[in-house]
Amino acid sequence: NAKRSLGLATEQVPQSARPIVEVIYEATNELFTSVRNTITFVTNTHKITHVDRILLSGNGSKLTGLPRALAEYTRIPVVL
Repeated sequence: NAKRSLGLATEQVPQSARPIVEVIYEATNELFTSVRNTITFVTNTHKITHVDRILLSGNGSKLTGLPRALAEYTRIPVVL
């Protein structure tokens, strides 16, 4: 499956696979924005000062590069 093998690849992606990677980035960007907005909402409306880490589980967490990209986007450590 191209989605799983390419994932959020940023290096050495064949030209023919670039459209696939772009679609994956578009879809995950919406997810990352939702996660970040949820964290912001929770920390602003509850007595939580910060989030220590994000825990990913399930098959979606196995997408190549997902943990690293989410950690970079949110600036919060991500663990599987």
